[in-house]
Parts: sequence; C-alpha cells; structure tokens
Amino acid sequence: MTETPDDDKFISKLNDDDKKIARDELNERNEKDRKLAVQALRQWINERDWLRSPTEFSFLLRYLRGRKFSQLGAREAIENYWTNRTQSPEWFKNVDPANEDIQYYLRSGKVEFN
Repeated sequence: MTETPDDDKFISKLNDDDKKIARDELNERNEKDRKLAVQALRQWINERDWLRSPTEFSFLLRYLRGRKFSQLGAREAIENYWTNRTQSPEWFKNVDPANEDIQYYLRSGKVEFN
C-alpha cells in the first residue's frame, strides 16, 4: 500500500450520526479499513503513468464514499472525471454551483453519478 504522512493526520469531521451513516450505508467500517482503502486507491493511481490526480487522503476519501467504498467504482469515477476534464476543459471553467441553471439541473434528477 502507498502510505503518506498525511494519512495519519486525517481527522474525521463527521458527527456521530454521520459516522453511523458512513458505516451503515457507505461501508466505511472503521478507521483502519478507511485508511487501507485510501492507500489502495492511491497506489492504483500511482501505478498509472497516464493518470495525474491528487492523492491526498481527503480527496480520495470523497471518491470512496461516493462509491460506497467500492474500489472499482472509485477508480471508474476518478478515470471518468479526469478523462472528461481533459477532453472538455470548458465545462470545468468558471463553474458556479450556486448558479440557478446549474441548481435546476442538479435538482432535476437528470444528473447521474455512476
């Protein structure tokens, strides 16, 4: 596994209710498993010469939580994000999530986060 000094410095900001949700719904079992999952994802990224992605603990944790701690799902999400960001950079410039059009689109249910 690829460990960094930052890994041991991560402190969860979740309250007890959110920790229960993370455990029960997102498969974030405990601190040790969370750390190992992040390290495995980081190692996978580092083994791909073509993939340039941040590997900070909190950044990778977002992808793992978004995919219920599925390594395959998190890897696909990272690949998709960077592929789209590279191929269509104009979609990622000056994006304001508070913009009414973006808020409407997000609330419409048309956005799919596979």
